Amino acid sequence: KGGSVFGPAVEGHSATWRAIVTGAPMLGNLCGAVFGGALADTHGRHAAIHLHSALFVAASLASGLSQDESSFVASREVLGVSLGILLPLVLSYMAELAPAGQRARAVVIIPGFGFPCGQILMLMFGLLLHSYSV
Repeated sequence: KGGSVFGPAVEGHSATWRAIVTGAPMLGNLCGAVFGGALADTHGRHAAIHLHSALFVAASLASGLSQDESSFVASREVLGVSLGILLPLVLSYMAELAPAGQRARAVVIIPGFGFPCGQILMLMFGLLLHSYSV
């Protein structure tokens, strides 16, 4: 048995390398969240969401087409930046659109419930793929 959710990009690499591949989007997310708010304040939320979309598509394609380790990590970092830009913008839109009595619930559900559930499902799916890979 073998295989990886990331495929050949991490197979046969050390635990340190796998930690770098896993941690790169988190670092990018932090950077995107720090600068995404300022970007939205300067150019508007609509423009920031368009930037996120462009970065996300480009980095997803680059990640899938990467031919070496450094380009794979860099593309995952950019994916993290794009998601870091998006989260505060979406939460602020949700706060504006939700009725006054339901704002707190609407804003907390995605990061407090949706993300952990998504991560758990992703890990379970990865374990399932790993269990049945040839």
